[in-house]
Amino acid sequence: MFRSPVIWVKDLQMSGDTAFLFTRNSKADRLLLDQNGLLASEVNKGFYNQIKGNTITGYFRENKLFYMRIYGNAESILFQQDSDSAFTNVQRSTCAIIDMHFIEGELDRVVNIKDHEGALYPFTQFPADQRLLSNFKWEIKRKPKSRYELIGN
Repeated sequence: MFRSPVIWVKDLQMSGDTAFLFTRNSKADRLLLDQNGLLASEVNKGFYNQIKGNTITGYFRENKLFYMRIYGNAESILFQQDSDSAFTNVQRSTCAIIDMHFIEGELDRVVNIKDHEGALYPFTQFPADQRLLSNFKWEIKRKPKSRYELIGN
């Protein structure tokens, strides 16, 4: 997939300069977002969890995303919420590698690896001009509403 590809897994938008989807036995096995990889999900209107890096590799198990590695100049902005979905903190960090682990297709944990630098801000003190990563672009209009929309008539 070339020319600004966008891939959706549930509400997670994945993009990069080029995307490769590797299959095994006609099922998704591995995804490679090569150059300018970006992961984003909307947590509330105008607020997005974002992770970017030079290269992003995702692995599937039983057609569900279970692990992703963001490699090279990895950056993240993650909004933390309490049990009532109210924003509490915002974590902004940079590191060499970010690992993401999923359970049943839902994000379980994010691990920053090597040369980690970051800050945890109370939500009300997070600078509004730092809310988006440099190459962030929300492509919700490109999200298919059904699998039939991908195929056409």
